[in-house]
Amino acid sequence: MAGKGGSLLKTEAIYYRAKNGTVLEEQIRKKYSEMRWAMDERSKRVWAASEAKALGRGGGTVVAQATGLSRQTIQAGRKEILRREGAPTESSPAAESQTARKDRLRRAGGGRKSLIRQQPGLQEALEKLQNS
Repeated sequence: MAGKGGSLLKTEAIYYRAKNGTVLEEQIRKKYSEMRWAMDERSKRVWAASEAKALGRGGGTVVAQATGLSRQTIQAGRKEILRREGAPTESSPAAESQTARKDRLRRAGGGRKSLIRQQPGLQEALEKLQNS
């Protein structure tokens, strides 16, 4: 028997995954498909990273195969979890400014550019149509 229970549980999980890998992958695929509609980019990354972490070694590959997310996306989620675990307490001023920056879904400037920036004469044309 392994010491303190955690090692035994991890050993059993590795054995289960090796013996029943397709069953485990199907369970993850089902969970993901049921939850995907409610998740944004960040929550998908963090959820997938959490699942991979729970599976232990090779978990990222299993989750990537089950969800269609890339292993890089799952790794980014792991980094987000680690950053969050090392974040300052919520009551400190530093935490408030860091939280404001980290709670973005995308980097500043990410996403689509406005049509007015893409097509310089668009705003004038729309105003002309409105005034006609």
